[in-house]
Amino acid sequence: MNQNNISAVILAAGMSSRMGRGKAKQLLQLSGESILERVIKKIQTHPFSKIIVVVGHEREKIKSQININDPRLIWLDNDEYKLGQHHSFKKGMEASLSHQQEGVMFFLGDQPFIQNKVISRIMGNGAERLEKEQTPFAIRPHHKGRPGHPVFFGNISKLHTTWNKGGRALWRSMEEKEMIHLEDPYIHFDVDTPDDYQRAQRIVLELEKGKWEN
Repeated sequence: MNQNNISAVILAAGMSSRMGRGKAKQLLQLSGESILERVIKKIQTHPFSKIIVVVGHEREKIKSQININDPRLIWLDNDEYKLGQHHSFKKGMEASLSHQQEGVMFFLGDQPFIQNKVISRIMGNGAERLEKEQTPFAIRPHHKGRPGHPVFFGNISKLHTTWNKGGRALWRSMEEKEMIHLEDPYIHFDVDTPDDYQRAQRIVLELEKGKWEN
């Protein structure tokens, strides 16, 4: 499988308004690492050709506090982050196209517990389809009937401008869509609120005790 033309885009530009802590949730700590750093490091272990992190709110602080040395890593500023996540999606898609990528996999910067086997499965399916197909397609995981992330879009150079309206609009417009059932409830889990953060801290403790695979 050729995975040299697949990028990972991490959407991490939000204002953390539901957290209500006066601090970027991307930098909240989980066992000595920030939430966003944890997401980036997990993605690093997979053979993406580019890792594009879209930041907006508190972006200079985020970039200064997350020190990851990887030639694939690209920080991408979104000045329109207050207008919604679809602007970050658009930025990530534009950047992937500018780097001649044919596949792009979108992650959320506040989902630190997606399992490596989920990333491998979605990425592997996408890579196989890129080798065989010429038309645009999308792949998304679901668990117990609920869709989650990450979401893979393939043959993106052949997409029309529907992606300008964001990921949800693009998914709805796709003719070729594949839903893959995966046993990972954390494809749904975003750290959005203080309660979510407390739950995330409990999950980290369970991970450190080896109670479930990550």
